[in-house]
Amino acid sequence: MLIDLHNDAAMKMSDGVRSMSDPASGLHITMEKIRAVRPSALVFACYCDPNFRPPEALEIALLQLRLLKNEFQKPKSAVSLATNRKEIDAVMASDRTAGILGVEGAYALAEDDPAASMHALDVLYREGMRVLTLTHSHTTLWAASESGGPPEGLTAFGIEIIKHLNALGVIVDVAHANTATILAACKHSIKPVIFSHGGARALTGTARNIEDDAIRAIAGSGGVVGLSFYPGHLVPPAPGADHKKIEELYRSEMTRIFSDPSLDTTARFSRVAAFFERMPGQEGPSAGIPELLRHMDHIISLVGDHHVALGSDYDGISHACRGLEDFSRIRALTAAMKDHGYSDERIARISGGNALRIF
Repeated sequence: MLIDLHNDAAMKMSDGVRSMSDPASGLHITMEKIRAVRPSALVFACYCDPNFRPPEALEIALLQLRLLKNEFQKPKSAVSLATNRKEIDAVMASDRTAGILGVEGAYALAEDDPAASMHALDVLYREGMRVLTLTHSHTTLWAASESGGPPEGLTAFGIEIIKHLNALGVIVDVAHANTATILAACKHSIKPVIFSHGGARALTGTARNIEDDAIRAIAGSGGVVGLSFYPGHLVPPAPGADHKKIEELYRSEMTRIFSDPSLDTTARFSRVAAFFERMPGQEGPSAGIPELLRHMDHIISLVGDHHVALGSDYDGISHACRGLEDFSRIRALTAAMKDHGYSDERIARISGGNALRIF
C-alpha cells in the first residue's frame, strides 16, 4: 500500500496548458507515473494563495477542484475520485488510485462573516474537498500560520471552523500553521488531525517544520505527520542564501501581478503559480533519502510508527530529495526503509496504512 498526503499538481495545471494526462507536461506527478507506481491513494491539494481573499480565493479553489475532477474523468485516467472510505476501498479494489481532494490555505473563508465562511466550507465540501489545510504562509484573523502574528493560535471563530469541519467529515490539516494553532486544533478537534507535509523542527530549525510538542499533540489526536521530500524541510539552508533579496523579489512580483487591471482572477493566479516555479533561490540545499529517514526516525522516537506518513509535496516544490526526484521514484523510499532496518509491518504503516486509518 502506498498513500501520499500532499501534492500540488492542480496549481501547475491552472495555467490551462499542462495536464497530468500529458507525459511531457514536466509535472512531478502524471497519469503515466501513477500507472507505473500504482499507489492506493493520493491527496491532491488545491492551493489558495494568501494574496487572494474572498470571493476570489473561493473561485481559485473551485477552479482547481473542478480541474482535478475533469482530469480524473478522462478515459485514460489512472485516478478515480473518492469522497469517503467506502469509495476509497472500492477504487483500491478496482486497481485504480483513489484521488482525494484537499484545499491548501483557508483563504476562501470570509474572516469577518461567519455565516459566509460556513457557506464557503459547504460549497467546497459539495465540490469534493475532504482535507482542509487551515493556513499557508500568511496568518488569518482566526488562525496563525508559520509566519506568526496575531492571533497566537485559534480564535473562538477558528474553533467553530474546526467543529464545522469535523461535522462535515473534512480532515483538519495543520501544515503551515504555527505551534499554538496546531495545539489548539488538536485540542478542539474530535477527529484525528494531520500535518500533511513538512519535517521535524528539532532536526531542521525552520518555522515551516513541526515542533516536538506539536508532533505529540498530533499523535494524541490519533493523527499523523506526513514527511515532505523537499530538501529545505530536511536539512539547514545552504550557506550564503540571500533570503532578504528573495523576499524583496517576491513582494515586487506580487505587486506587479496584483496591480495589473488586465488580469482576471484566474489569470492572476496562473501568474502567481508560474512565478513560484521560476522564483530565484529555490535550488537550496541538497538532501537525499538518508536525511528523510532521520526525520522519520525522530518522529518514531517521539510517538511511535502509527503517527508518521508520507506527504511528498510533489509539484509544490522546486526539487525533491535525491533518489525521489519525481513520483516515478517513490518506491525507492520503501526499499530504503527496508535497508534502514524497518520491519515490513512498520513500512506498511508508514507508507500507507496510517493514512488509510485517518481516512
